[in-house]
Order: sequence, then C-alpha cells, then structure tokens
Amino acid sequence: MRMLHGSGEGVVTKISGDQVTVMLTQGIEIPVHRRDLVVVAARQEAAQIQKAGDKGKPMLQPRTPGMLFLKEGIYLAGIPRSPMLVDFSIVNQTDYELFILIYKLSRPVNQFFTSIQLNPKSRIEIPGALPIQETNHLIGLSFQILKFHPSQGNSEPCIEPRLAFSQIPWQKTKQRIPMMETEGYLIQLDDQPTALDPEMLKQQMMSPKSVQSVPTSTRRIAFREIDLHIEKLVENSGDLAAAEILTIQIRQFEKAFDKAILDGVEKLIVIHGTGNGILRTEVQKRLSGNSLIKHFKDAQKERFGYGATEIQF
Repeated sequence: MRMLHGSGEGVVTKISGDQVTVMLTQGIEIPVHRRDLVVVAARQEAAQIQKAGDKGKPMLQPRTPGMLFLKEGIYLAGIPRSPMLVDFSIVNQTDYELFILIYKLSRPVNQFFTSIQLNPKSRIEIPGALPIQETNHLIGLSFQILKFHPSQGNSEPCIEPRLAFSQIPWQKTKQRIPMMETEGYLIQLDDQPTALDPEMLKQQMMSPKSVQSVPTSTRRIAFREIDLHIEKLVENSGDLAAAEILTIQIRQFEKAFDKAILDGVEKLIVIHGTGNGILRTEVQKRLSGNSLIKHFKDAQKERFGYGATEIQF
C-alpha cells in the first residue's frame, strides 16, 4: 500500500472497519484511515516484485476477493494554466470503473458538457481550460458519477456533486495531485451519494447528444432596477478619478447582471444617466452578442428619460 498524502509504503497487516494497520518498509506498524491508502500491489505481488529485482516487471496475479477494495477516492484535479484558467482532470483512485456526465452550471440553464468513462486507478483530462471564477456564462460544474465493478454486484448509488466556483477556497485545496506528480487544486467528489437510477445514467452515457440540460429553478422575477450613479454606490466619491468611477460602475453592473440571471429576473433596468455617454456605451457593449438575453433597448423615456437601458432575459 502507498500513503495518499505521504511518501510511505507498506503492507496491510490488519483491517478494522475504516481503520487499517500498515507495516512500513522500515518495520514500523502505523494506523491509517483506509481513505488515505492506495493499493500498489497485493502481498504476493509485492513479494514477486522484490524477488524479480532488476530482472523486469513480473506478471501480477489477479487480486483475491479478500483484498481491500477501495470504494472512495474520486477527485477533480486542476492545474493552473494562468491566474484565471485551469486545466481540469478526473482522478480515480478507487477500484471502480466510472461513468461520468459533466454539466456546466450556466445561466440561464445548465448545459451538458461532456461524458467520460474512466478505468480504476487512472485519470483523464477534461477537454478545454475553464475559468475558476464565475463569469456571465459559467457558475461552476455539476457531475453525475456512476461507480461499477463486477465483483461488487449491482452499481453503487449515483453521486451528484455540484461545485460553485465562487464558494471554493482554491488556495486551500492546493496539494500534490495523485498520479500527476505535480501540485495543483484537488477536490474530492465522492463524499455525498444521492439516489439516481443507474440505468438512466447508462442510457445517457450511450447517447450523450440527447442530454441537453439539467433543469434549473422555475422561479421568475418580473422586474428589477440597478442605479449606477456613483453617489448611489459609494460614499465620498469626490476624490475618485473618472477611470476609478467607471470601473466601480461597471463592476456593480456586472454583479447585478449575474444576480439577475441567477434569480430568474425577466427584465433588468440599468440606470446609467446621460452625462457624456461613456457608461451607457460600456454597458451596452457588454450586452451586445450576449446569448443570455433576448434583447436590450433604451428604457421608457417617460420614466427614465434617456438615461437607462432595459434588458430582457
């Protein structure tokens, strides 16, 4: 056995529930939680390897039914490509074969992303780098994971972890990633099992193109306003430069826009005033070509004059 969070190796001498006693190569016995162990070889396999020495890799014998079967240890691993973008992989430390559906938690509806079949004790990259902060289009990732092994009878209950990127303390998840021999983000996915029909997931795996979305909340809010006049956003704005004011206003607009989509708002009124027209231009520039909205236009002149934009989601 090998320690998941250390460099030690040894042989299991006793198993009691989730507590495992391991004799290290130095002859010392230590207690270890079974989650922190990775099976490298059975006792007879280890003897074969030691006997073979430099003669080459021996033919490993199949495992016996009495060996420790690792049921937990599925991770989302991320290697930063830049401060914002991360290349993600799925690391399977278990003895299960995995069938995984991945969805993007998006606005206004979650989108099917990709499907994965993963062998025991292996890893696979998720295609394309993803941002680790929320954007107008991406909130996080959702998974449906089915674990199966012939020796374990029926499939295990499906697990459906959901990760909202804004709620993850990314720096605290940094550690050495198993099977990748590098440091990155590591988040365990298989600690909250939920009920789902395994046959349904198998059918989805066979025809992933038919999976379009995961239902989201049906709650709708008809109308909301956000006033971007600087005196409404900060106190003592007199010392701020024009560029600083514009930055604050755009940041508040983007927050209001994201929250409106998340809350199911049908119409958002952005009050930006007239002035020199820069704020209006910047707001409408961010709306142009945005697939999350039906249209945008100048709001009712009778109420807002020429100083507001109406966004219809």
